[in-house]
Amino acid sequence: MSSSVLQQINTAMVTISSMSDIFNTDPTTPAVNASKYGEVGLLLGLKTSGGTGQARIEAYSCTDATKADGEEIDYLWRKATTTDNFGAFTKAAAGSSDRCLTTVGATLNDQYHVIVRSRQCKANKPFVYFKLVEVVNDPVVAGHCVLIYGKPSRSGATIPSGL
Repeated sequence: MSSSVLQQINTAMVTISSMSDIFNTDPTTPAVNASKYGEVGLLLGLKTSGGTGQARIEAYSCTDATKADGEEIDYLWRKATTTDNFGAFTKAAAGSSDRCLTTVGATLNDQYHVIVRSRQCKANKPFVYFKLVEVVNDPVVAGHCVLIYGKPSRSGATIPSGL
């Protein structure tokens, strides 16, 4: 009997964070090596109580985990249209007005799912990180986690231990 799809796909949480003013100081996530996996994803949940702050989500490709040479890249994003149903993915081009701009809804704990496929990385810049750029300064209670997922590359990569 063949293994299930879930058994064939490696998934690991790299980081999780929650805070009462998540967009303050334009935070970035840790950088993860997307070349070893199919995709790097960001899950962002915004709580309805709190401020009306907004952030623009940006994705970057860089040489290593230091993020010293980050270059903005395209990504795909979608938003939950109900508490358990995400809408279709939208392509966000680097530096364009179609990048995801978060909102805090009145009746829903808004959720965003952002992905970067490893092929979207710039040449010789296999690491990916996300940045939440504050565009409306008002505290928002929120949390996020960064995931790496997909089948390991032919190089035999495995999910890093200790994540």
